[in-house]
Amino acid sequence: MRDRFILVGGYPKPGALAHPGGQVTATHGLMAFARQHDIPVDVIDTTQSHFPVPPLKTRLRKAVTKIIRLNRMLLTFKYRGVIIFSSAGLSFYEKIFMALCCRIFMTKVLLFIRSGFFMDDVNQSGRFKSTARLLLRIPHYLGAQGSRWATFYHGLDVPDKKIRLIPNWIDLTEYSVRPNRNDSGIIRFLFVGWIVKEKGVLDLLEAINRLKADKNLEFVFAGDGNLMDSVEAIVEENSLSCVKLLGWQSKEQIKALYRESDVFVLPSHAEGFPNALLEALSCGLPVIATNVGSIADSVITGTNGYLIEPGDIDALTQAIETITASREAMDEFAMNSRKIAEKRHDLSIGCELIFEPFA
Repeated sequence: MRDRFILVGGYPKPGALAHPGGQVTATHGLMAFARQHDIPVDVIDTTQSHFPVPPLKTRLRKAVTKIIRLNRMLLTFKYRGVIIFSSAGLSFYEKIFMALCCRIFMTKVLLFIRSGFFMDDVNQSGRFKSTARLLLRIPHYLGAQGSRWATFYHGLDVPDKKIRLIPNWIDLTEYSVRPNRNDSGIIRFLFVGWIVKEKGVLDLLEAINRLKADKNLEFVFAGDGNLMDSVEAIVEENSLSCVKLLGWQSKEQIKALYRESDVFVLPSHAEGFPNALLEALSCGLPVIATNVGSIADSVITGTNGYLIEPGDIDALTQAIETITASREAMDEFAMNSRKIAEKRHDLSIGCELIFEPFA
């Protein structure tokens, strides 16, 4: 079993959970890469519903079950390495304990924290920052989704040799750039993700309200969440006829929306590196996004879109106005987005880097 690996991450059975988030997409991509390269991987599925979040008692019981399973696997076989995907909050403590188990069994472990809320937790609490600094000594390696994550880990006294720069990945063969731009005169902006405050949805609606006099703009929201009722009310109260709320869409429907749109917009308050952004880049969409997580590595102002600070509605409004001022610039941004996706985010690049520390 020396050449086998364990992957701890969201890997639900088909149809078990319709919208679990970007971690599942990354996990499925990694497993596809492993199969293509004959790398045997055993999976411990950690998928959890986001809305509603299960009660604490339920989450703790499931965490204990997964930890027991990991220990049984490590006790039975000698694995080459363990790859652990983690979110923030309770997930972090659960995954750190798993990493400690790997240490006890003398098995190398790479911890890959993928939630931007972990950064926020550290920056907002001195006590948690001290705790994180101590606990991050446990894994052999830490996956960093980009340069900002690497800098963040350096600030927690993590040595360079432990930090592995691993940009998020996507199967580019599944996405293509629209061959012809939309000449209808309407410029369509697309938002894909949870309809929650943390995704900057309310910021985007305020910017749209300021711009609603421009009849050439359309804003499509694909997703759902705990703000959906509030968003519907805001749209109705402000007569935002330019806003289309689609709810959750299938994978194929989302791909069609990328092909039919002109600009992708994601004004999130916190991110690791969002999967929806990867899809937009792969489809050659110009992007307006916030400078959170490692987005700045792949969204470059004046190259393939505009990067703004989270919560800055003035900057968001200005970016929408600026990006629509020139169709030629939008076409250039579109080509650059696809080039960035090919250079940084191809499935083979990120997945090879995941397994590299265990070579």
